[in-house]
Amino acid sequence: MLEDLNIGIPVIGSDRQQLGTLQRIVIERGERKVTHLVVDPGLRESGNLLTPGGWEKPRSRLIPVGDIVQVGKESLDLSIDQADFAQAPVFEHEYYVNADTQTGEVQPPDEKPRFRLGELIHYISTAAGIGAAPYEPTTEIQFQEAPNSAEISAGTPVWRRTPHQELGLIERVLVDAETQRISAFVLRRKGFGGKLVRLPVAAVTDVQDGIVHVTLGDTDLAQLEIYRPEE
Repeated sequence: MLEDLNIGIPVIGSDRQQLGTLQRIVIERGERKVTHLVVDPGLRESGNLLTPGGWEKPRSRLIPVGDIVQVGKESLDLSIDQADFAQAPVFEHEYYVNADTQTGEVQPPDEKPRFRLGELIHYISTAAGIGAAPYEPTTEIQFQEAPNSAEISAGTPVWRRTPHQELGLIERVLVDAETQRISAFVLRRKGFGGKLVRLPVAAVTDVQDGIVHVTLGDTDLAQLEIYRPEE
């Protein structure tokens, strides 16, 4: 039996409340095994809607694949409720780096920061001299995943190495329900009317954050099976 992990599908908690949407899938590279889901609760649910920089602040939660109860056509059900979800670790960890408040230039690590971390401390006037824009410290984002893992989101590009060519974008991941190993990716082909095809995991040579590499000849590529969701 295969589970069709449709990236972007609503995620429902045990209290039947929507926790968010499936944003990413974290896999173990060597075994091609799904280990975690990344669920985005959205701005309002995360409490970031009205905070400074709320649009950019990390809010997605990292959920173990063992918390999946059922994967349906219209939703993905978890065994945890809203309270449990709120306690799950944030997937994106935000780091502040030293920067000049006037120019934004990054400072040497041994230099004392010129701002208080996480606070709105300076306003930069617009070129016209009218109004002001909030300044926030320079930040970097790091994904909370194991060193041997990679994350896949909707729109992850698939490239073949020879010839070096982008084949399309990943939309879904087909997973064995018992082993949690990936059997295939659902690829939306670049061109060709944007048709969906099954990309066998055996054709995948490397999975990295933000890109999947494959080895496929022209004949193999032309013979990829059309993907048809089960009715």
